[in-house]
Amino acid sequence: MKLFAAGSDLHRQPVGVEKIIGLSDKSHPRVLLLGTAAYDDPGLERWNATEYLSRGCSVVSLPTVHQTPTAQKIRASFEDADVILLPGGNTLYAHDRLRKLGVDIFLMKAAQRGVVVAGGSAGAILLFNGGHSDSMNPATFREVRDTADAFQSETSWSYIRAPGLGILPGLVCPHFDSWASNCNGRLRSEDFCEMHERSHAGEHGIGIENSAALIVDGDTYHVMNTRSGPGVWKLEVNDAGGVIREALPANGLVAEVLKSAGWVAQDDRLDEARRLNPDIFEEDA
Repeated sequence: MKLFAAGSDLHRQPVGVEKIIGLSDKSHPRVLLLGTAAYDDPGLERWNATEYLSRGCSVVSLPTVHQTPTAQKIRASFEDADVILLPGGNTLYAHDRLRKLGVDIFLMKAAQRGVVVAGGSAGAILLFNGGHSDSMNPATFREVRDTADAFQSETSWSYIRAPGLGILPGLVCPHFDSWASNCNGRLRSEDFCEMHERSHAGEHGIGIENSAALIVDGDTYHVMNTRSGPGVWKLEVNDAGGVIREALPANGLVAEVLKSAGWVAQDDRLDEARRLNPDIFEEDA
């Protein structure tokens, strides 16, 4: 497998795009953009595609939010792809929609046959078993009930463990070094440590800073960081129940840093999150 999990938006920055193209082993790979997490927003799709287009790549999107693509359309889109992009947005919504359409199966098969799968933020979480997500933040909902300014003072939401699509084992936290003022002003790294401690048995946690990406190439990984410092962190729970946090070595074996949980305590707020941001489509009305 060839995977690129970015803590923020390295998947669309020049240095990250260069690395992703290199992983594809093609000078001008065909890029499939899955903008489900951002509700197929055309402006964001253009933003995510710009650097690839400037390098001579072809970029096509697979709309999934305002229409239901046929199985034939989904299959053809994945068969033609050398790179698949999963940008940011609402993780839980994207997870549910992609599984509802069966896109997750095509995504897994593409990854297994060597197609590069690159995700940033919510897209990075989708690569793993689950992740530290702001999917309960009303500002990320599809049907925004008020103005964007009104959400700046929102204080009632909290981070949740959102499910991913399971291409990689483990629990991940993008934006590991950032914080949200409207979520009790807590660093995501602090909240993630608590989530990791209470929600798993034997599962490895990975924290990816905004400047960094975890790159998997077969059985090995390496860390990309555009700033000084580790960029990616490894979390484990010790026998006493405490979280051990340490910098991830710059290179190593995937099996040494990622491990599936013996069991996972699913977040009891997932049903509420789905109720607040429902999977409703125009064609279903």
